Amino acid sequence: MQLFKKYQPALFFVLRFFVAYMVLTLLYSWYLQVYAGGPDPVTRWVAHKSVVLVEGMGYTGRTQVFAGADFVSFFVNDTSIARVVEGCNSLSVIILFIAFVIAYRGPWKYTLFFILGGTLIIYAVNVLRVALLIIGLYEIPEYGDALHRVFFPLVIYGMVFLLWVLWVRKYAGS
Repeated sequence: MQLFKKYQPALFFVLRFFVAYMVLTLLYSWYLQVYAGGPDPVTRWVAHKSVVLVEGMGYTGRTQVFAGADFVSFFVNDTSIARVVEGCNSLSVIILFIAFVIAYRGPWKYTLFFILGGTLIIYAVNVLRVALLIIGLYEIPEYGDALHRVFFPLVIYGMVFLLWVLWVRKYAGS
């Protein structure tokens, strides 16, 4: 019993994280099933907002969804560059972020505002990440694999890590 008391905060953290993560993942899975057979609305929106940024950088961008495809095709200057798939929409990363914030709890008011603010920041950084990745794939395709598999995942997960550090240091337990 003494051992349980010693590790009780850590055990409850893991339990809260696991429950929050599972509930949010199940909701996300249901969301994806609703849109099976085509790209979900958030993925479409990320692609559309990325077009706006790509065009703001001086390129001509457009997206297209082909019948039966579960992705959004992204074109730069009429060249097919990439497919924006469900994994590009940042929702799974946002779920991970929210589960951690819930698990490392703070006052509900701070928790709710931090989740909302953090979600918006992650979404915005993700749209920028997708747009920059598209430009990178267009301009330096020989580095496409490294950009897609190493550099740009570091950007999004690095942002989540920084938000977690901010949460733990400034708001959790306040």
